[in-house]
Amino acid sequence: MDTNETREEITIKFGKGLAEPFAAKDGRELQRVLIPNEDPNDMSPWASFVLPAKSVHENQYGKGLWAKISADGTTIVTKPKLIGQEDGKNIWENDLRRIYREAGSAGAETGNVTAWQVWK
Repeated sequence: MDTNETREEITIKFGKGLAEPFAAKDGRELQRVLIPNEDPNDMSPWASFVLPAKSVHENQYGKGLWAKISADGTTIVTKPKLIGQEDGKNIWENDLRRIYREAGSAGAETGNVTAWQVWK
């Protein structure tokens, strides 16, 4: 990439309560961003995606968070899915969706997007 080129980015905004910090096995600090279920009556676990902790920032009012991600790239969204029960305990499996973004495409418009738009 030429150093004079500017990289297209997408800004994702979300509430503070939707981000959970954690450390990866290799020690890297990460943030898991939760995506609430669209249906308020849906009690299944929420979907999520992971970003490096250093790319997640607090907004100017201290009530929300935002992150910029490359407009052309891939994000993996994980949603736990109930696959059965064993000895009275639920057995969960992760349903992974790979979200492809291509700069200039309708799925990756530059500007502000919400976590909902990333999931849809």
